[in-house]
Amino acid sequence: MKKVVSILGDPYHPHEPLVQFIQTILKKLPQKTYWKDSGMEELGKELGDKPDLVILSKENRLSLGDAVKNMWLTKELDHALENYVAEGGNLLALHSGLSCYPETSRYHQLLKGRFVHHPKQTQVTYQLTDGTSFSFYDEHYFTQVKQEETEIFLRSFSIYGESLAAWRHSYGKGKVLCYTPAHSLAGMLEDMNQRTLIENILWFFESK
Repeated sequence: MKKVVSILGDPYHPHEPLVQFIQTILKKLPQKTYWKDSGMEELGKELGDKPDLVILSKENRLSLGDAVKNMWLTKELDHALENYVAEGGNLLALHSGLSCYPETSRYHQLLKGRFVHHPKQTQVTYQLTDGTSFSFYDEHYFTQVKQEETEIFLRSFSIYGESLAAWRHSYGKGKVLCYTPAHSLAGMLEDMNQRTLIENILWFFESK
C-alpha cells in the first residue's frame, strides 16, 4: 500500500475541489493507497514518516497581500522537503504548488521551475509530446523552467501565447513532478487531464 500525504488549498484555490480531485485520482491508481490530507503545521512530522508521495497544491502566501511577510514555507520546512526528496521521496507540485516560492529556496531548486503569472481565464490547450491534446477553460500558467535539467512532457497554448505546463525529473534518490493544470474542478476532472496526471504519478512508483 502506498502512503500519500497532501497539503491543499490557499486563498485563491479552495480546499474542497482539490480534495475531490485528489480523491478521484487516487481511486484510479492500480496501487492501493492510504491518503492523509494534512496541513502545513503537520508537514514536518508527515515528511519524517517518509510517505511514498507528497502532493503539494498550495501557494506560499497565507493571505492575500505581501508574499514576503505571509509565507508559510519556513527555513525548516524548506530543508525538510529537500531532504525528503533527496533521500528517496516523491513530490508532486500541483498548480498553485508552483506559486510564490522564493527563487532562493531549496523548494524552488527541487522544482527546477516556477509559476510566473497568468492572464484572465481562457480556453487553454494542453499538448503532450506525442501530439495528443486536450482543452478546457483554465488559468493559463506561464512558467519559467530550467529545461536542460528536467523532462518537459506537456505544453500549453492559448490566445495569450505558449508555455511549459508540466515537467518531471529525478532529484537525489527521489523524484519531482510539476503539473500546472487546473484551476477549476471541471478542468481537474477533465478525462485526459486525469489520465495524464495518473500516468505520471505512476512514474513515481517505477524502480529508481
